[in-house]
Amino acid sequence: MIITNALLVKYARKLVYASLSVDIKQINTLMISNNVSMIPIIPGGKRNLALIRRKSIWKYMIENQQKLPELDEMQEEPLPTVKVGDSLDDTLEKIRSNSAVLLEDEDGVFRKILTPKSVAESLFEFSTKYVKINNLENRLKDLITELSKASVKKCLTTEYKKFSDGVGVEKPVPDLDKLTMMDYQLIFNNLWDSFSSLKHLDKSMIIKLLVETRNYRNDVMHFRLTDQVTEETNPCNLVLKMLPNN
Repeated sequence: MIITNALLVKYARKLVYASLSVDIKQINTLMISNNVSMIPIIPGGKRNLALIRRKSIWKYMIENQQKLPELDEMQEEPLPTVKVGDSLDDTLEKIRSNSAVLLEDEDGVFRKILTPKSVAESLFEFSTKYVKINNLENRLKDLITELSKASVKKCLTTEYKKFSDGVGVEKPVPDLDKLTMMDYQLIFNNLWDSFSSLKHLDKSMIIKLLVETRNYRNDVMHFRLTDQVTEETNPCNLVLKMLPNN
């Protein structure tokens, strides 16, 4: 599976650009009013012609007794461009080498810019989701230690045999330190009455949330990140709140 720039789009910044008809004073005004350090020259939002950097303007003024440069004196090579469906690996390399890239929409218009901060914020969001999943899996592992290894192994052996008989392909039973979310779901569903610390909880609710957690985990691990799951509806959070503490 190729991970694309869709992972970064949410935190892409609105692109501030100018046409060739502006002068350096107008460029400075755009930079100050929008709190940006670079302005691409993109007439009509489609022709990526050049880039003006604030540091280049300041350097020129320091070296020329505060004199403002002409626009054409400050024009650098344009920033590289990417599309939403392009490989994330390639985009990260372009950002590392150029400090930013322009994001081209399907209609060929540049409306957003990807920067190192965009990458950091996107990866932070992913990492917090991953940590919550990991915390829940660790808690489920702790709870399973209440049970005998023999009973857990027997449960999984029985369920895996049913699966293998159904599809005609043998599925090996995993070691207890390599359980998946599906395995947790099977264990809690079949051995619920063996968990003394869960007697006060609604089994059907926990199993339902474990199913939702498994689907949520799959989405996160395949970078299918959406805003549909909030802090309040995140199944990992809901299960952790319901389970007893260590």
